[in-house]
Amino acid sequence: MVADTETQPPPTWLQGREQRLLQWLCCEVGGLTLALPVTGLREILRAPTMAALPLSPAWVRGAINLRGSALPVIDLALRLGLTGGRPGRRASVLVFNTQSSEDAAAGGSQALGLWVDRVFEITAVDPGQLDAVPLFGNPLPSRFISQVLRWRNQPVLGLDMGEVLASGELSAAIESHAEQVCAQRLTGGQRAATER
Repeated sequence: MVADTETQPPPTWLQGREQRLLQWLCCEVGGLTLALPVTGLREILRAPTMAALPLSPAWVRGAINLRGSALPVIDLALRLGLTGGRPGRRASVLVFNTQSSEDAAAGGSQALGLWVDRVFEITAVDPGQLDAVPLFGNPLPSRFISQVLRWRNQPVLGLDMGEVLASGELSAAIESHAEQVCAQRLTGGQRAATER
């Protein structure tokens, strides 16, 4: 018997829609169920042990060794202004590719990890089922929200990963925090010297 090498057409109910379906990763972050577009998602890791990064803001959870490369990990809950992610057996690190304008000019991208409390599933959503972001009453700053989608008959906020992973903003915040910590250490050291 000769194997059929032609690909089978999609089921009738899906024909014409397969190009339009958007994939979202539904997860728990700081007590909320949120959806992240899978564009740029490289992999999902069980939350590993992390090395602390000195002089980093509280939302930088640490760094992990990902196949010989240091991968900074951001606590997504703290980044969004929520209560920090909690360690647990269901916690995961989502590895995303980020691409700033500097990365694009250099022809590359940078990987970044996002700590989430729990991963539920990846779901496909028809763009017609996405709603606009409400003007008020959101548990997150509006700039982080791109859409509202329905998952398991519940409204779920879809994150704008361009805003969440704005690498220029993240780098500036880390640099500013490090400068503040260094300045505090210097002024604390100068006070101690004058008190002697």
